[in-house]
Amino acid sequence: MVRGKIEMKRIENATSRQVTFSKRRNGLLKKAFELSVLCDAQVSVIIFSQKGRLYEFSSSEYVSVFFYIYLICISLKPHFFLYLYALFLKDGNIIYFLWC
Repeated sequence: MVRGKIEMKRIENATSRQVTFSKRRNGLLKKAFELSVLCDAQVSVIIFSQKGRLYEFSSSEYVSVFFYIYLICISLKPHFFLYLYALFLKDGNIIYFLWC
């Protein structure tokens, strides 16, 4: 059975749009998990719904913290603050730098 092509445009019906969002969100998060396991990759996905609800997946706690710091930086940008963040492993090695 061949799947038909879907025209890329906004779904007008609110119920259909929510169902599609939910299914595709779950599929995307599943693919991110599979990529992290199969390829031993560090993967993070952040999804905001139409109502602003946050959905996220992170393959490691360090990547998750990195994204939350990034979100904080985005919210502070209008104030022109300059921040340097570094995440450290337990042995003291620096794993990420983030300027914002």
